[in-house]
Amino acid sequence: MKWSEWFIDEKYSKAFQMVGLVNKVREEPIYLEQKMTDNNFFIIRFNSVGIGIEKWKDKKQEIESALDISISKIKIGNKNTEIIIEGMKGKFDYSMPIYWENSYLTPRNSLILGESMGKQISVDLDVYPHILLGGSTGSGKTNLLKLLLMQCIKKDYAVYIADFKGKVDFSYKWDKYCHFVTTIEDVISNLDGICKELLDRQIIFGSKGYKDIDIYNEREENKLQHIVFACDEVAELMDTTGYNKEEKNKIAIIQRKLSMIARLGRAFGIHLLLATQRPSVDVINGAIKNNISARICGRAEKTLSQIILDNIDASDMIDTDIQGMFVNQDGEVFKAYLFNDDCLERSDGSYGKEYSPYF
Repeated sequence: MKWSEWFIDEKYSKAFQMVGLVNKVREEPIYLEQKMTDNNFFIIRFNSVGIGIEKWKDKKQEIESALDISISKIKIGNKNTEIIIEGMKGKFDYSMPIYWENSYLTPRNSLILGESMGKQISVDLDVYPHILLGGSTGSGKTNLLKLLLMQCIKKDYAVYIADFKGKVDFSYKWDKYCHFVTTIEDVISNLDGICKELLDRQIIFGSKGYKDIDIYNEREENKLQHIVFACDEVAELMDTTGYNKEEKNKIAIIQRKLSMIARLGRAFGIHLLLATQRPSVDVINGAIKNNISARICGRAEKTLSQIILDNIDASDMIDTDIQGMFVNQDGEVFKAYLFNDDCLERSDGSYGKEYSPYF
C-alpha cells in the first residue's frame, strides 16, 4: 500500500472506530478505493467487514461529522461485501434554494428532479414509468409534482390532473396546457378513456411488432403522445372512510383502472404521478404500489416514509426544518428545483402546446 493510501485508510479507520461503525469483533470497514471529481464530489468503496447497510445509514450523520463530509448516497457495491459512499468534502447546504432553468429540459423521456452533491437527479420514464411522491405538509411535495408536470407539458405529453382542492395550487396558466378532473365521476370517465387508449395501443403495437411507444413513433408518421395522469393527494381517490356502498364501488373502479395503468402503461407511454401526505397504509393498495418503482419522499414521519419508500430514510435523512429536500428509492438525497408558473411558457413560443381533449 502506498503511503498516501495508508494515510487515507488510517483516517477512515479512526473515524469509524470513533463513531462505533464496527462489526461484532470490533473491526472497522476497510478502505478499498476513492475517486474524486473536479467539484469535490467523491465515490469511496469499502469492504464492509459484515456491517449491514442499515447500520451505515444509521451512522450517516456521525460519519459526516467525523470526516467533515456530506454524504448523498450509501449503497451496496458490485459485491455484497462492498459498501459505496457518494458525497462531497465539507458541508453541502440543502437550505439554499435552487431554481429551474428551461435549458435543463432533456430531449427524451427523462424528468429532472433537482440537484444532489455534484450532479442533477432525474427519473427516466422509460425505466421508471410511474412515480409515487410523498411528504408532509410544507415539505415541498406539491412544488416537485408541479415541476415534473411542467416538464411533461413542455415535452408535449397529454396531462390530466385530478384535483379536489379547487385548484389552489395551480394558477389559470395551467388551464391552457392540461385538463383538470375535479369529481370522482370525472376521474372514472377520464381513466376509462386512458385505459381504452392503452388497450388500443396494445392491439396496434402487437399487430405491427412494436415493443414500445418510442419504436412506434420512430417508424410511424402519426405520432402518439405520452399520457400522464397525476393526483396531488391520492388519498382523496382511495380513502373510503364514511362512504356508502355506491361510493365505495366507484373507488374500487378507480383502483382497478389505476392498477391496470401501473401494470401495463410503460410500453404504451402512459404514466402515473401520484402524491400523498397522508400517513396511512390504505392510501395506495399493493396492486398499484408494487408496480410503481420510482419512489420519492420529502420531510415525513416514519410511517409515511415507510409507506412511500419501504424504509424510514425520509424521516432519518431529511432535516425537519428544510423545505424542498427529498430522498429517492435509491437513497439519494437531493434538493428540488423551484420554479414559477411563467416557466410553462416561453416568449419564443417553442414550448407548450395548448391543451385539446385527447379522447
